[in-house]
Amino acid sequence: MSKGKKRIALGGFFQELGKTFMLPVALMAFMGLLLGLGSSFSSPTTIDAFPFLGNSILQVVFKYMSAIGGFAFNNLAVMFAMAIPLGLAKKEKGVAAFSGFVGYMVMNLAINFYLGLTNQLADADAMQKAGQSLVLGVQTIEMGVLGGIITGIIVYNLNKKYCTIQLPDSFAFFGGARFVPIITSLVMAVVGIILPIIWPIFAFLINGVGALIHGAGPFGPMLFFSGERLLLPFGLHHILVATIRFTQAGGTMLIDGHQVSGALNIFYSELQNHLPISHSATQFLSQGKMPTFMFGLPGAALAMYHTAKPENRAKIKGLLISGFIATFITGITEPIEFLFLFISPFLWLFHVFMTGFGALVVSLLGVNIGNTDGGVLDFLIFGVMQGTQTKWYLIPIVGIFWFLAYYFTFKKFILWRDLKTPGREVATEPEYTDAEIRTSGNAGGYDIPGILKALGGKSNIVTLDNCITRLRLIVKDGSIINDEELQKLGALGVVHLDDTSVQVIIGTKVTTVRNGLDALLEGAEPEAKKFQIGAPLAGKAVPLTEVPDAVFSTGMIGQGAAIQPTDGQVVSPVDGVVTTVFPTKHAIGIKATNGMEILIHLGIDTVKLDGKPFETKVAVDEQVKVGDLLATADWQMVADAGLATVTPVVVTNFAEYTNVGMITKGMVEKNTPIIEVESA
Repeated sequence: MSKGKKRIALGGFFQELGKTFMLPVALMAFMGLLLGLGSSFSSPTTIDAFPFLGNSILQVVFKYMSAIGGFAFNNLAVMFAMAIPLGLAKKEKGVAAFSGFVGYMVMNLAINFYLGLTNQLADADAMQKAGQSLVLGVQTIEMGVLGGIITGIIVYNLNKKYCTIQLPDSFAFFGGARFVPIITSLVMAVVGIILPIIWPIFAFLINGVGALIHGAGPFGPMLFFSGERLLLPFGLHHILVATIRFTQAGGTMLIDGHQVSGALNIFYSELQNHLPISHSATQFLSQGKMPTFMFGLPGAALAMYHTAKPENRAKIKGLLISGFIATFITGITEPIEFLFLFISPFLWLFHVFMTGFGALVVSLLGVNIGNTDGGVLDFLIFGVMQGTQTKWYLIPIVGIFWFLAYYFTFKKFILWRDLKTPGREVATEPEYTDAEIRTSGNAGGYDIPGILKALGGKSNIVTLDNCITRLRLIVKDGSIINDEELQKLGALGVVHLDDTSVQVIIGTKVTTVRNGLDALLEGAEPEAKKFQIGAPLAGKAVPLTEVPDAVFSTGMIGQGAAIQPTDGQVVSPVDGVVTTVFPTKHAIGIKATNGMEILIHLGIDTVKLDGKPFETKVAVDEQVKVGDLLATADWQMVADAGLATVTPVVVTNFAEYTNVGMITKGMVEKNTPIIEVESA
C-alpha cells in the first residue's frame, strides 16, 4: 500500500473511531450534570455556605443524584471498551461489544495479577499516589480512558478477523462469533501482563516533569495545567496531578508545627488551621482551570453550535448545553473535550496551550482560589465568599478574553478545515426516512458487480458501511460515481455529502447489497452461474414493486418481474416440467431443468373469476420447452371485472440463489429475457 493510501485509510479509521465516542460522550454529558450538582450541593463546604441545602430530604436527593451520576465517570473506560468495537464492527456488533467488556476486564485482572505477584499493589489510602485505582472492584493501573480505547481497538480487529472463523468439527461449537470473546480473553491476558511492565517508564517521565514544574518559577502553573490537559486522553494525567498535589513537587510548608508537602495538602491544611491561603499552593489548584473551564470551553461549545448545519442545531443543542453546565458548574470537561479531541489535533493543542496560559495569567495577577474542580462552585465558595483578598473579580475579566479566543478560534478553524464536529458530520443526519423503510428496494435482486462498477470500482472504495437503508461510503473520488447507473440498478437515490463521502439509498435490502460488495472487495466472491428467464407474455415488463398486491410487490412469495400484457397467449419461459395448475386456472407453476421454481400468476385477484377468462393447455407433470403454449387469457374480461391484468413472473425458491434480478424493462416480446438468476 502506498503512503497516500495509508493516510486515507488511517484518516478514515480515526474519523470512524471519533464517531464511536459519541455514545459514551452523550451519556457522560447527562451524568455530569447529575454528578456535579449532586456532589456539590451535598458537600459540607456548600452546606456551611448555604445552610438551607442541609435539609435532610434535599440531601437524600443530592446524594442520590451524585451516586447515579458517578456511574459514567467511574466506568468511562469500560464504556469506551464496549462502544469502540460496537461502533466500528461491520459484523456481529453485539458480540464485539460483549467482547470489549470481556477484554477490558481480563486485561485489568491480568494487571492485578502481575502487581500482586510483584508486590506492587498499593494500600487503599495510597492508590492515587501510586497511580492505581479500582475498576469494577479490581485494583489496577490508573489508565483512564486509554485502557478502554486500547481494548476497544484490539477487540475490533479481533472481531473483524475471527467472527466468521471455521474450526474443526470437534471444536465447531466454539467457531464463528463464539470464538471472538475467547480469542479476546487470550490476547488481552497477554496485553495485561505487558502493560504494567512498560507503565513505570511513563510514570518516571511524568515525575521528572513534576520536578521540572517545581523549578519553573512563574511558568510552573502553565507547564502543569498544559501537561495535565495533554496527558488527559491517555489517562496519565493522574500521575502528574498526584505528583503536584501530594508531593514536594507541589511545594513544602511548615504548618502548625508539621511539614506539609503538595499543593492540595497545603491548601487544605491552611483552611483547617484558619491561616492565610498561600498563593504558591493555589496557583496549581482551581484558579488555574477557571478561565478555560468556566469561559473557554463554553465558547468552544457555542462555536460548535453556530457552525453546525441549521437543520441539525436542534439535535445537538441538548448535548452542548449539558456539556456547558457540566464544565461551568463542576469543572467536568470531558463532555465537551471529547467532541473535538480526536477530530482536530490543532484544536486540542490550542486547548492545551490556552489552559496552561490561563493558569499563568491568573497566577501572575495574584488570584488566590483553591480546591480541585475549577467550576463556578469553587469560584463562589473559595473565591467570592472568602473575600476580595482572593482577587476573584479578576476571573470574569480574564474569562471574557478566553471565551472570545475559544469562540473565534474554534469557529474559524472548524469552517476552514470543514471539521465534522457535532451537527456537521454525517452521523447527525437521519439514519433513514419513513419512505425508505417502507421501500424494500429492488424486489427482483441486485447486480452487485454492476453497483461496484458504478461506484468507480474496487480501487475507488476506501471504507464501506451501512445503516438501516443506506450504503455509507468514503471514496477516493466521488466525481466518478455514476449516479444514474446506480439508480438504474435499483438504488432509490444517491447523496454526495462532499467529494469523498457518499450515501447510496437502497432500502431495507441494504445489508444484502453490502454483503455482496464486501465479498467483491475482499476478492472472495465465488464464480457465479447465470440463468435467464424469458417473458411468458408480450407486453410491458415492469418491476414487481408496481404490482398492486403486497404479496408480490414486497417479494414475499418470490423475486422476479411482471408483465403488463398486450397478448392473450401465455408461453413457457423455461425448459422444465409443470408442477402446478391451479383449479381456477389463474396460476401455473413450472420447475426448470436447472432447479428454478417459477410461478406465473395471471392477473391480480383473478382467483375470484373461477377460471372463466383462462384456458390452460398443459397438465401437471407435463414436460414443456421454452415457447410452448401454457394457457390463453381473455384480458378484456379481467379488466371488465375491475381487476388488474399485470402478471407476476417470480422465482419462488429465490433463497437458494445469490441474486434474482430484473434485466429488461419496457415493451418486450414473448421469450425476451427479462429476469436473470445468479447462483454461486
